[in-house]
Amino acid sequence: MDTAWNILDQEEAQLSLGERDARLVALSSNLPEVMFYQLDTGQDGQQRRFTYVSAGVEELHEVTAAQVLDDANVIYNQFVKEDRARVAESEILAIKSLSTFKAEVRVRMPSGKERWRYIISAPRRLQNNHLAWDGVEIDIDDLMKAKETAEAVNRSKSEFLDNMSHELRTPLNGVMGMLQLMQATTLDTEQTEYAKTAIQACQRLTRLVSNILDLFRIEADRLEFKNDLFALLETMSTLEGIFLSAARQKELVLTADIARTCPIFSSGMRLMSCKCSTIS
Repeated sequence: MDTAWNILDQEEAQLSLGERDARLVALSSNLPEVMFYQLDTGQDGQQRRFTYVSAGVEELHEVTAAQVLDDANVIYNQFVKEDRARVAESEILAIKSLSTFKAEVRVRMPSGKERWRYIISAPRRLQNNHLAWDGVEIDIDDLMKAKETAEAVNRSKSEFLDNMSHELRTPLNGVMGMLQLMQATTLDTEQTEYAKTAIQACQRLTRLVSNILDLFRIEADRLEFKNDLFALLETMSTLEGIFLSAARQKELVLTADIARTCPIFSSGMRLMSCKCSTIS
């Protein structure tokens, strides 16, 4: 009876394993545009033999699982030459540390269609010291095309902004030149102040155009930083020029002060202050 029960227990265990394997196969075969695989590359990683390939191989590579199990090169020969070399380098690095490797590769199928694939795989040592790779391959062609389209849009946007920057700066420089010529003529105190304010406004607008371009350079990782002197007095004077006219129109007091402890006073700079009359 003990022998009979042992046989029944073994059969039940084998049946449970068979059910589990069937579920895993069904799961890996029913997912669209995905292929699961196990690859044996021998002890030194130089051999290639697939020990398992899910049904997704027919959709992703236009070949049968039997063909792939018979010859691994049926898949590897579909990789674009440049990407094939990159995958080999990634595999070598992964073998050294037994770490996961990831790669984006282009596959050219028998029908002539070329699509992007994402491969992630991890190596492990078997009892016979062979290297086994558990991996998954996913179709990402639509994602890569969307990425390329977005990059093309960004390039067009940058080119447009560069052109607009040139088109804006040209008339601005013309206006600034005329104002500077006007400053060289005989002007009263009020006219001189107006000309100075107009030139400062043109300079601010020019800097604004440059700042807008810098934002897009940041997005494109092309922004270069540089060290430059910061003129505090000039900045305060610019702010004063922006708001002084509006303050006068509303009969408000406007003051712009720099603390006497500021280092600029060591060079003889004066304390800046301006006021206008208030409503009584």
